[in-house]
Amino acid sequence: WQSAGNVWRLNDQPWHWSWYFAAQTPTATWLLAVLSFLAAISLSVGFFTRTAACIAFAGYVSAVNRAPLNTFGFDDALGIMLLPMIIGNAGARFSIDSLFKKVRPVPNIETTIAMRLIQVHLCILYFFSGCGKLLGASWWEGTALWGAVANIQYRTIDLTFLAWHPLLVNALTLGALFWEISYAALIWPRLTRPLFLMTAVFVHLGIGLTMGMLEFGIAMLIANMAFLPSQLNTLHNNTTP
Repeated sequence: WQSAGNVWRLNDQPWHWSWYFAAQTPTATWLLAVLSFLAAISLSVGFFTRTAACIAFAGYVSAVNRAPLNTFGFDDALGIMLLPMIIGNAGARFSIDSLFKKVRPVPNIETTIAMRLIQVHLCILYFFSGCGKLLGASWWEGTALWGAVANIQYRTIDLTFLAWHPLLVNALTLGALFWEISYAALIWPRLTRPLFLMTAVFVHLGIGLTMGMLEFGIAMLIANMAFLPSQLNTLHNNTTP
């Protein structure tokens, strides 16, 4: 938690905003953090969903801009989904809000835009993440996976036995790289979408379980659910009395 002046110099962005900059005392900072936490809980259970999403998004942006050194991929995944939850009708199903509504929700343009926003954002994220990996020699050599496995600082499962299987390391490394770069193109066709979604499960669960970033893996899998067919919701509607 740096001083406000250091954060401004670090970000070097005159337009960045955070309500924590206005908090001049530890008590004020604590109250704003509690407000964000309560909004996140309300959003999770679908209580005053859109209002909670707006407050949670403001809290998210404030935290990221106030403490940029504390952010990592999990925060990016949250940002991908928070804004669409404001745009779309996130509380239409499986929420406290839906229990008080007598009218069955119907597809609408706001929800369509929100889902498409998540999908496009994922495509951009994966593509440029993959392109960034191409700048590293270990990815071209097919050994980047071993670098992650051998790093004991954040390793949660011992996979050093892969040292005796270099071809498997090469295949997994290059396969993950191909999946990430081609995701933006091959996630859309119906023929390749199931394969790419299944690969996402293995990739993100693998990262979460072996590298101690389970919350990031779960968040990315939830974001990938935006590509699940809408027929699943239709099936639920037809089977609900």
